[in-house]
Amino acid sequence: MNQISRVNLEDSQFDIEAYMWFRWDPAQWPPMTEAETPLGRTGTVRVYPYQTFEIIGGSNVSVEMNGLSPGLAVIRVRATLNQRLNLTRFPFDDHVLAIAIEDIEKSPEIVLIPDTAGSRIGPDAFVNGWEIDQLTANRSETTYRTNFGDFYLSAKTETIYSRVTFGIPIRRAGDGLFWKTYIGLLMAVAVSLLSFLVPISALEPRLGLKVGSLFAAVGSQWLIGENLPAITAWTMSDGLHALGYGTILLSLGLTVVRARRRSCSPHLDADPDSRIDTRFAVGALLTWTLVLLCVN
Repeated sequence: MNQISRVNLEDSQFDIEAYMWFRWDPAQWPPMTEAETPLGRTGTVRVYPYQTFEIIGGSNVSVEMNGLSPGLAVIRVRATLNQRLNLTRFPFDDHVLAIAIEDIEKSPEIVLIPDTAGSRIGPDAFVNGWEIDQLTANRSETTYRTNFGDFYLSAKTETIYSRVTFGIPIRRAGDGLFWKTYIGLLMAVAVSLLSFLVPISALEPRLGLKVGSLFAAVGSQWLIGENLPAITAWTMSDGLHALGYGTILLSLGLTVVRARRRSCSPHLDADPDSRIDTRFAVGALLTWTLVLLCVN
């Protein structure tokens, strides 16, 4: 694996550049032959493994022959692969990028076996913001329960294809992306709590800070969603923003209730509910501290 040039979370795609090689026993694999049919068309053709492989889920695939000798073919492959990525813990997500190679010939004599001893991640391979672990390789068979439109075969026909899957584990490098991603939300919550320092008598600026914090939290979630695909699963990002909305709305509701009580008792010089603000702010700070320690 030479390079993983791009991991696109929004489109669930990644780009690769790699060298692949196919080895076979020339003594048991006769040279390619062609036979002319009565209609002048090419008949039976002996094909080699490197001519019948397919990258599953690949697009913009470019294949370049790099070396060919009896029993060995080395090719250079560039491709964009599509894969469903689990983003429930973004930006602490980790993934195993899968490169599945399948033989598209039904012949049982073509069986793909991974070269686990020779398969490696290249020394210059890197992905910005990610750390790459050791490459893995697994052999399997894929069964397609279809006759592929061949009316001479039963509709219940099962066709088996040989497959090799290479896995490239990647994980986030540090927690810098977390702070860059959620700094807007954390600042919105902080401003909402700091607004308790404004006297309840100055109701308009106090409410203005809290409403502004709410809009900032909404903007934070919208910006994060722009960089991620539309998924229905509840994610860590959704949980943090829900907690942020709850903190801001509770502080806003507390201010409204206190202002209402004060308007009903204008003769009071002291503010009997001032300690409620302090308790709420301390409780919110402790809750957020615990949450941030858990997610990290």
